[in-house]
Amino acid sequence: MQISNPIYDSAFKYLLEDTSVARVFLESLTQLNIESVELQPQELTLFREPTKQGIFSEISVYRLDVAAKIRFPGGKQQLIILEIQKQKHLQQTIRFRKYLGKQYLNSSYTQWHANPGGQPFQQGIPLFSIYLLGERVPEWSHLPVIEINATLRDGHSNTPFLEPNPFVHALYHSGLFVHIPAIQAIPRDERETLLQIFNQRNIPKHFSAMQNTPTKNRYQHILEVDPSCFPEKFLPILERLHAATLDPAVREAMELEDDFYAELDEYEFLLGEERRLKEQAQQQLLREQQHKEQAQQQLLREQQHKEQAQQQLLREQQDKEQAQQQLLREQQHKEQAQQQLLTEQQHKEQVQQQRDKEHLQKLVATKWLIQLGIPLSEIAHKLSIPEDELEKFSKEEPF
Repeated sequence: MQISNPIYDSAFKYLLEDTSVARVFLESLTQLNIESVELQPQELTLFREPTKQGIFSEISVYRLDVAAKIRFPGGKQQLIILEIQKQKHLQQTIRFRKYLGKQYLNSSYTQWHANPGGQPFQQGIPLFSIYLLGERVPEWSHLPVIEINATLRDGHSNTPFLEPNPFVHALYHSGLFVHIPAIQAIPRDERETLLQIFNQRNIPKHFSAMQNTPTKNRYQHILEVDPSCFPEKFLPILERLHAATLDPAVREAMELEDDFYAELDEYEFLLGEERRLKEQAQQQLLREQQHKEQAQQQLLREQQHKEQAQQQLLREQQDKEQAQQQLLREQQHKEQAQQQLLTEQQHKEQVQQQRDKEHLQKLVATKWLIQLGIPLSEIAHKLSIPEDELEKFSKEEPF
């Protein structure tokens, strides 16, 4: 069976417009027990708006918002929001956040509750977000479905609360990601069987052989599935997508999506090219600035080298003058030492002369006193000369 590729927003919108089919699809995907589905007003626009000068004078903006209000047995409600992202583009997460915030701000997505005293109050409907990603996420290479659960836990014991709290679930939401490139050919459970309608390996072989032609996108509109591989409850989903292949409005919308994404790819390429040229210009400016700074640093180094050479020359001149002064001081010291030596020699000679003079006087006095007949002991006492030395004097001849 040939079906429209639901990765296209228009085909997916067509699928969910049948509320009975939407209930089966959402119940199987979320694994929630859903009583009814009310498809909310959707936005599907294609218009042009001005962009940055130098890239495009204008660019198409295509957007599809899908929201479904579901009711559980017992009357509780929940809002399911769905986003399909076939390709990775700029501002992707910003777009998701804005759309999510828009749903939180929507005053119509509320329901009435009663407090323990019976007083009614209005509270936001809990959200459940589903993101269908056509771009491969390397960290999830083998994970087709990733669930996010807002679980309440005791902050001390880490024990989860079993009873849901409407106040908390009005502020925090759960959800899941469908990682389309990771969908395997052999499903492991009922949900993965449902996701086979998104499996891009189901492109008909005679179409996939032409994938490298300029009309590649046209043939990606169609997938080929075997209904016998699906549970009976999924057959209405297949029939709805098969009907989409026959609807001219759906086919035309899918062509518009192709045109839009081709234009967006070109826009992002040109935007990236402008960014690349801008970065190159900035890098060139930076290199020129660095070159200028290097030239200034080189000039500064040469100036410093010149100053260092002058300082070195000055130091050498100072060293030369200090050496000459040191040589002069050594010469003066040498002359002073010679004068000191001469003075000492002269003093020594004077002392020796004084001694010789005193010795001669004592000798003459001794001879004279001996001739007068004065005893040697008395002479030794008068002249303060030891008697043994006085005996030597008596035998010595005056010179």
